This record gives sequence, C-alpha cells and structure tokens, in this order.
Amino acid sequence: ELLATLRSHRTFRDRDLVQEAEEIAQISASLKRETGISTLNLILRRNGRRTVNLNGENLRRQMDFLGVLNAVQFSSLDLDLVRGGPEGRRHWLDTLLIQLEPIYAHILQQYHQILRQRNAFLKRNAEKLYTTSLQSELAIWDVQLATAGTRVIRRRERAIQRLAPIAKKWHASISGSKEILQIKYSPNVPLEQNHSEKVQQALLEKLQQRTIA
Repeated sequence: ELLATLRSHRTFRDRDLVQEAEEIAQISASLKRETGISTLNLILRRNGRRTVNLNGENLRRQMDFLGVLNAVQFSSLDLDLVRGGPEGRRHWLDTLLIQLEPIYAHILQQYHQILRQRNAFLKRNAEKLYTTSLQSELAIWDVQLATAGTRVIRRRERAIQRLAPIAKKWHASISGSKEILQIKYSPNVPLEQNHSEKVQQALLEKLQQRTIA
C-alpha cells in the first residue's frame, strides 16, 4: 500500500510506522515485468521527511514514484465504505485515484494546502473579518479553494463513472443477478454535467454562506 500510494490507511503520520527506538523505517520491492525489473525503495523518518528511490535514483518529486506499482487491498475496514461516514469513502476513492492518475496526488495536496491556509486565515482574523481589506483577502482564498475543490470533485466523479459499471457487473455475478449495485457520487454541491464553472460557483457560494453563518 505504501509503495503503491505513499499513504497508509492506518495512520497519516510517518512516525507511527517507525518501530519504537528506531529513527527510520524502510520498505523495498522489486517488480518483474516484460519491460524489465524495477526496484522501489521508501524510507520513512520520525520527523516526517521521506526518501523515495526508483531504480537506484532518489526522486526529487514523490509524485514521480506513483503509478509504478499498483496494488489491491482487502481489509475488514472495507465494510466502512457502506456502514461508515463519507470521510472514509473519500479516502478510499482518493487512494484509488492516486494509482489511476498520479497527477491527482498533486491536485489533492494543493487542495488541502489551500484549505489549511484559509482556515488559518479565518482563525487568525476571526474578530476582524468585517473590515474591507480582510473581506477582499478572504474572497481570494475562497476563489482559490473553490477552484481546487472543483478539480477534486471532477476527478472523483470521473473515477466513479469508470468504477460503477465494473462494480455492477461483478456484484451481479456474485449475487447471481439477484441484486443490483448502484454507486453514485454525491458531493455537497450539485454536479453540472460538463460545466465545471457552475460547480465552482456553487462551491464558492457555499463557502461564502458558511463564512457569514
């Protein structure tokens, strides 16, 4: 899982994956394919700094490590996709997307970075948001977050569209065609087919409503 997605479903902190009394953890693998052998190496550190190595070369961008190895994980936690809350489903879908489209890791990282910065701005200026200058700055953050959020929503929607017919077919095979599986992506804003601008505007309006509230 870590070599495939650079993420763990158990924790978001690298230090939790390092054995007690040790400073680093290392995971390696060799992939044999028709095109040759690829070697992957990942070093985790307690301070959060990582080293990713592909075929003996340290990579400057972790994103270049993604897509080399694809993995399918089975876990009892998969039941949470149905029983649990939306956060678990988003995490599962994001993990899948990172393998299918490695560029999505950058898109998701950018979204979370903007979200953290906007939240920090709101917390820092909670008592002064009524001023014109701060309202203007908040508007800039809102536009950036709505733009990044639209890219995330569109990628997730596209992944579900690819996944749904495959899952439906396999579920029918397992259930003897006695059950029909339907998968639908329902974000917190209406999805307009082929209209990213409308999705972005809906996100922007929702952000503004929450700020006013």
